[in-house]
Amino acid sequence: MNEKILKNAIILPFNKQEHCGIYDENKQRIFCEMPEFEPVLKDEFEICDEEVVFLGFFHDHHGHIITEDLGRFWWVLKNGVKHKFVYVRRHYDSFGTAFEKFILELFNLNEKELTPITRPTKFSKLILPDDSFYQDSGIKAHQGVIDFITSKIKPVKNEALYLSRRRLRKASIFEFGEEYFEEIYAKKGYKIIYPESFSPKEQLALWAGCSKFAAISGTLPHNMIFAPYGSELDIILKTPILNEYQERVNKIKNLKIKEINAYTELPGVSRSRGPFLLLPESAFGLNLSSLEANVGHYLREYKHALIRKRLAPFPTLEQFESYFLAFLKKIKACNEEAFLALKPKFQAFEREVKFYFAHPKLASFIYAFKRLPRQILKELDNARFKLGKKCGF
Repeated sequence: MNEKILKNAIILPFNKQEHCGIYDENKQRIFCEMPEFEPVLKDEFEICDEEVVFLGFFHDHHGHIITEDLGRFWWVLKNGVKHKFVYVRRHYDSFGTAFEKFILELFNLNEKELTPITRPTKFSKLILPDDSFYQDSGIKAHQGVIDFITSKIKPVKNEALYLSRRRLRKASIFEFGEEYFEEIYAKKGYKIIYPESFSPKEQLALWAGCSKFAAISGTLPHNMIFAPYGSELDIILKTPILNEYQERVNKIKNLKIKEINAYTELPGVSRSRGPFLLLPESAFGLNLSSLEANVGHYLREYKHALIRKRLAPFPTLEQFESYFLAFLKKIKACNEEAFLALKPKFQAFEREVKFYFAHPKLASFIYAFKRLPRQILKELDNARFKLGKKCGF
């Protein structure tokens, strides 16, 4: 791993219109957090006549914190903390999450050593370390960072752990069917845990003390970057695609991966937001009413996403019909009894979707009208909360 020494370099922070980036004294882009977007480099910036080390673009999302946000910490291990470190974060009104603060404390870094860039700023000397997370040449350096973190933790021994999302509010709204996999893995001897119920230190102790895991694809499998090298990890796919962050984690820790295709999806569903419907290959022996409810919830959320134009890319009617036919076949193969019980709901759902494609404005109006009472109650609750806060309640 190397570093770049830049004179009169400019750092742009995030704002609502632009994406952050780093430019040299000739205003040539050196780095951009989102390369597909070109930040707007203006001539208005603050001047800082100091030597600083750029530690990274920090996020509030746990999955990014434990992966890419650690990409320049090899430099801290190598050179110590007697420097002025700067960083950019997407939301710079707070210092960071509890997990982020805990990690920084392990490196003897706190708010005093870290300066957020909140306005375009030119530095007389900027040290820009290479990012160890994304580069194959940086694997050893990144392993050193992870090894340093886990060396500070006393492992808690477990034979096998299943990491569940079922107690997360977002999962309860947009993810359906994980209870099937909790049951399946519990029968295999896995201990079911809910990571958010543990402190950062307790989480790291769990990951470091076990070498056999299972979790739904997304952020949870990223935590295995703190597991022993060569650990086994079953990833239950809720989408057809395993994200690039997980592929890097797998490579860094040499994980033994088993992918389980559990996704059942309709076109245009967001890979991050959902909705998601998880189904095992066979639902034999599982709670039939639960299966019917999960399918019904998924269809409801998909219809809402369609009407509110939260699908991307937005499907055509022909694409919907093709996906829906495959969807029905999978439900029937999974559990024919549930398929027959849900047949009237499938027919009603298909009629409503086709009505939307034929009359999108009218369908949107009907949807908004039906949700109006709920929206009014929500606004009243928000108003009461703001009033109470203002009055000191």
